[in-house]
Amino acid sequence: MALQLQAVLLSMEETLRINSKRKKMTKVMVIWAHSPEESAPCEYIGLLELKRTFGTKFIVIDPRYTETVANLADMWLPIRPGTDAALALGWINLIIEGELYEREFVENWCYGFDKLKERAKEYPLEEVSRISGLEVEKIAEVERLYATTKPAYIAWGLKTDMQGRNT
Repeated sequence: MALQLQAVLLSMEETLRINSKRKKMTKVMVIWAHSPEESAPCEYIGLLELKRTFGTKFIVIDPRYTETVANLADMWLPIRPGTDAALALGWINLIIEGELYEREFVENWCYGFDKLKERAKEYPLEEVSRISGLEVEKIAEVERLYATTKPAYIAWGLKTDMQGRNT
């Protein structure tokens, strides 16, 4: 049992080291529907350090003005609750229209891209703005920053099974 635990801990340590290195290289990070100051305070401290030390730019997509927005956001999209999918499809549409994706990767590794492209066309900026309550110019500015800055990273939050709903 002790050896198994040690192996798990070493694996976790390596994963954290790799993730830490990747985050340090990140020039733009999107925090979407996630409030790390509330749900992951240890991660939040690391994000503050990334901003201070490495100058990482943060895009925060959250309807609430939170501590994350106040202390991290270079750009804040106060999206109308429940409209995230429309914004995501709008971003995808802009990225595809602007050919800001890795064509070779998509051709070799993605199935159904043509269907995604057609679906995303249903979400031009004006429609996304109407649905989400965000300004057209702001959506385009934020999407452009994310899509043209490399490396960029979209941080994931807690999954629904980790939010106390299943206890």
